[in-house]
Amino acid sequence: MINKEILQSIKVLYVEDEVEVRNFTAKTIQAIVKELVVAENGVDGVEKFKQNPDIDLIVTDINMPKMGGLEMCEAIQEINPEIPIVITSAHNDPD
Repeated sequence: MINKEILQSIKVLYVEDEVEVRNFTAKTIQAIVKELVVAENGVDGVEKFKQNPDIDLIVTDINMPKMGGLEMCEAIQEINPEIPIVITSAHNDPD
C-alpha cells in the first residue's frame, strides 16, 4: 500500500501527448501529490525536467510525437540516473 503522506510530499512530471488523456490523468494525479508538472511530448518533458530539478517521479506515455517516452527517459537519466520512472501506454494490440 502506498503511504498517503509520501504521495502528498512528491513532485511528479507527467508526460502525455493525447489532450483528453493528459487532462483527465493530470487532474487525478494532482489530487494526490504535492506538485504536478505537465508536458505534452518528450522534448517538452526533458525541458520541464531541466527547469524542475526537484522532480521526484516521472509518469510518461511511451508513444509520442517529436520524442517518444523511452528516448525522453534516456535523456533524463543522463541528467539524473536515479529518477524513478513509470511508463504507460494506451496502445491496443488485439494480437
